[in-house]
Amino acid sequence: MDSESLYFKDNTETYKDLIPRDLKDDLSLYKNILHNLGELQKKLEKNLYRVNDIERLKNVVFQGRLRVGKYSIIEEKEGNYNLVKFSDFFFTEFEVIRKLLEKLSSRQEKSLYKNYIDALVLAYTNNNFIEPYKQWVYLNGDNATDFIAFPTEPYLDREFETMLSFDGSLRILAEKENRVEEEKFKNQMAKVISNLPKLSELHLSLDLHKIRSRIDYTLIEAAATPIFDFRGQNLPNERDFVLQWGSKVIIYKSHISRQIEDTFYPVASAVLNSLPLEKSELEEGIVKKVLVHEIIESLMKFEGSEERLGNMFLRTRELNSDMSGITNYVLALLKDERAASAIRALAYAYIASCLHFYRDYVNKEGRTQHFYGYVAAFNYFLENGTVKILENNKLEIDPKSILKDISALSKVTTHLMLQGTKEEAKEFFDKYSDESKIKRVLNEFTQV
Repeated sequence: MDSESLYFKDNTETYKDLIPRDLKDDLSLYKNILHNLGELQKKLEKNLYRVNDIERLKNVVFQGRLRVGKYSIIEEKEGNYNLVKFSDFFFTEFEVIRKLLEKLSSRQEKSLYKNYIDALVLAYTNNNFIEPYKQWVYLNGDNATDFIAFPTEPYLDREFETMLSFDGSLRILAEKENRVEEEKFKNQMAKVISNLPKLSELHLSLDLHKIRSRIDYTLIEAAATPIFDFRGQNLPNERDFVLQWGSKVIIYKSHISRQIEDTFYPVASAVLNSLPLEKSELEEGIVKKVLVHEIIESLMKFEGSEERLGNMFLRTRELNSDMSGITNYVLALLKDERAASAIRALAYAYIASCLHFYRDYVNKEGRTQHFYGYVAAFNYFLENGTVKILENNKLEIDPKSILKDISALSKVTTHLMLQGTKEEAKEFFDKYSDESKIKRVLNEFTQV
């Protein structure tokens, strides 16, 4: 197998003997499927836009003369644009993946999981990935295997927000009793949802029981490229789908624990003048911050926002998910007299996230949209004096004031999502785009 097409991490030494015995024999089959999805992704990336003039295509799409398909490649012939189905373009690749999925299905006992694998088999025949996506959303948390083999978020397609990136991933999870936080997270999620302002038409019309949560302690994981070390996800991240069938919020606790140890805590300890939190408290703050981000991203979807905000949409959405998520969770916590430490941890968690993301992405060619949101928020805090650079170049923060700034920023970003324009969003992000100060403090105490 091409090692560049597959990422594989085995945590079984950390979680000794927890992997279910009956799954061990299936690992090579899962890895084979993921390898083929990686090769599929490479071919897709090379053929994403088979057109001569991308700007002309954008005008055609945004004028409504071509409706871009969720699972299709755009092709230009003699000046006209056509949509080519994945199942036609990737016929040979789909056949290989389908046969492997059939073999996987034959090894499964009758269950919801087997039904899901069978739906995948059909999808790689008829190009309709809605059914397996729907079945995956409704798989319960008792299943020890989480396996994704379908298009999810539009990592490659930055222009049209279509589902044009095959996500291939496998996670073998710890047993249910080792994920004891799940019920607690569901209660926290309900509190956040109950405090959301009734702004999004999706939030108003959605059966909130369709927003499900899962906490992952990963024993073994593998992924086809592209590889993202997620701390959390909400899938599907597509408005019409969520409206009809709901969404699944996933917190990758094993990833967060590893990142706290490797970067979050060491970097924050070095850069901040004072970090009055233990590692466990900072981790809890990061987990809460990720949870509320994913909830907001699931629910606060506004019709027409992608068209209005254009290439500013993704960074606006990501910043809004942070700002509105933290704001509404704080409102929920204020009803609990014992919540002062949790509120403080949220403030430090956000600053730690700013530092972590900037350090990790400043020198990367493909910066994520989160990056620009963190830079904007950091500069906003500096402007208001809630973050200060001391004479020794360390940062001093005021947790209570930062949370007030976050609340104010949530109003800005919510306005942009609700009725803002690309020009307004660009003006905001340009105003707070200076990277010199955050880079300076990180250079002083860490390797950027």
